[in-house]
Amino acid sequence: LHYDGFSLSNSTRNDEEPDKGKVKPKPECGKSGPYKDRKDHDNAGMNWDHVPSQKALLERAAKVKGAKLSPEETKAIVENAPTIAIPTKLHQKRSETYGGRQHQTIDGVRRPERDSQDLQRAAKENTDAILEKIDEYDPGCKGAYKTAAKKITDMTDADWQKWLKKTIKSAGDD
Repeated sequence: LHYDGFSLSNSTRNDEEPDKGKVKPKPECGKSGPYKDRKDHDNAGMNWDHVPSQKALLERAAKVKGAKLSPEETKAIVENAPTIAIPTKLHQKRSETYGGRQHQTIDGVRRPERDSQDLQRAAKENTDAILEKIDEYDPGCKGAYKTAAKKITDMTDADWQKWLKKTIKSAGDD
């Protein structure tokens, strides 16, 4: 699926063996792509942040499927979900969904449950929280991050629903 120039791949295949002697490039802060792209980079000092959170995507996917996800379906969603590369410290200290913050309650509802109810809203809230503090960690990143975030936050909740259905289906095609 393509949204405003951002491709959400559903492929879980990786038929090419990585070139062990090849030096991997560092990702630029604000680089976006599916989580599996991290394997092509030297990620020292950078994290690929799932937007919206991995947990919210998986909870919503189980609702879409109407049953527990298989390991293949879980892997397809995690590996193909959109991410944005950000400094590790920014992710650890400021992400709403990093570590224990993932388990907070908002308005009496667990964050992953709340976020899974409206993935577009969750993506917008998650990226706004990062944008608020990004200059403290990488002053040159704000423009690239805003561009990447807009491509993701422009996806409607219905778009996410379609993407999850297609991704779940693709996991059975491998």
